[in-house]
Amino acid sequence: MQGIKCTHYKVECVNNDRFIDMEPDFVLVMPNGEYHFTANLSRSVKVRHAYKRVLVEGELKGQEIWVDKIVDLDEPQGKKCRKSQSSWDWSRQDEFWESR
Repeated sequence: MQGIKCTHYKVECVNNDRFIDMEPDFVLVMPNGEYHFTANLSRSVKVRHAYKRVLVEGELKGQEIWVDKIVDLDEPQGKKCRKSQSSWDWSRQDEFWESR
């Protein structure tokens, strides 16, 4: 996930509060440079995954992906992860609202 302005203008994106605050939105950037908007994610979810390597499951329609699940591929600093863990899952959102 990267900031849309950095991605669109092809400038180096930096993972710090100043750059994150100035970005109006974040996009999923593919290894080949293509990017996709993630319309069903809130800004807080996008910011939490900004400038990290993630694996995304969802439905791709044109330049937009409806995200079902995000798996954070980056290891926590100082620790070795045995396997990647899901850090956001659309189905959990439904469980949250149903429990209210």
